[in-house]
Amino acid sequence: MTSLIGIIDHTIFGLIEKMLNSVERIVDSTLGLVMHSLDRVFDLTDKLISELIKLIVHLISVITILVLIILILVVIIVVIKFLIPEEKLKKIEERSNGRIIVGPSYFMIKPYRDVKIKELIKNKEKVEIAFFHPFCYSGGGGERVLWVAIDTILRKYENFNVTIYVKKNEFSKTDILEKIKKQFNLDIPEDKIKFIQLKTWKLTVAETYPVVRLLFQNIFSAVTGLEALLKFRPDIFVGK
Repeated sequence: MTSLIGIIDHTIFGLIEKMLNSVERIVDSTLGLVMHSLDRVFDLTDKLISELIKLIVHLISVITILVLIILILVVIIVVIKFLIPEEKLKKIEERSNGRIIVGPSYFMIKPYRDVKIKELIKNKEKVEIAFFHPFCYSGGGGERVLWVAIDTILRKYENFNVTIYVKKNEFSKTDILEKIKKQFNLDIPEDKIKFIQLKTWKLTVAETYPVVRLLFQNIFSAVTGLEALLKFRPDIFVGK
């Protein structure tokens, strides 16, 4: 009887010991995995912070360069204004065909493109105007303003062609224009408008970024704008 009890005790204690050893191994493995995961998270966090710091440094550098360029231009304009006699400035203004305007307290140079567009409109030559509006067919208040403006331009200027940069979608030109006609009661002629789809449109959406949405949205929207201009360069570009 004593030997039987001893065998039972030995068996029970052996099973308990094995269970405890198994639990210990499981705990050790779990802790190892947790520590490894935490190490990876810390490494990724360090890399992310490092990249953000680099980005901020680059942004500060770009802003500094832009500020310096603006200051240099201001200095040049001030020097021109105060060192060149007003009579000579008036002669320069007359010879520039309206590109240079000299006032009592300012000196302005009009971009060549502005002068060119005015000449195109005056001579009734073809003018390409493009609108950057990835969600132009969404049906909201902003979209109504866009389509009313397009309708007004096409009615007033027969020589204008309109291009709209839109997000990548499966709609045809006819589908979009029919939708606009139903929503806003505007009949836009198909031959006067075209749509260019943008692959990088998600960069303009705030929900794309988990943190600092407004900053990243404003920065990376420039990439989508660059894609738009590379695909089609209009005479007039209107941003959203």
